[in-house]
Amino acid sequence: MRASFYVVGCAGLLISCFFFATDQFVIKKKKKKISVATLKEQCCQSCGDVLRFFPKILKEIAEIQSLELDAVYDLLEGSKDFFFAHANKEQLQELLTAVQVFEQKMHTMHTIAHEHKKYLQKVLVKGKVA
Repeated sequence: MRASFYVVGCAGLLISCFFFATDQFVIKKKKKKISVATLKEQCCQSCGDVLRFFPKILKEIAEIQSLELDAVYDLLEGSKDFFFAHANKEQLQELLTAVQVFEQKMHTMHTIAHEHKKYLQKVLVKGKVA
């Protein structure tokens, strides 16, 4: 009985050594390095993707600006057919919260855009990599 445990143990040890030894001689595939031309192409593609968003973003901002200007004018003029004439306290509080949250998001987006502009000016216009 003891002998069979030794045989099984030795066989397991031999198998482990075999797999370890053969793994040392297996040629491992090298990761392909990305070429400079490929990186340039990817940079230009990403810039193009960003540029495609600008008209959409500007359109949305213009529509938001128009809606908020209409709301301010209707409030100042005391229009009877607008939201402020019929809104209750909860609706006004909900609108106020939504506008304040949006204002914070716009401030964050402005900060991010400004930082990105400074980076692009530094890298692309002056030709220096950060």
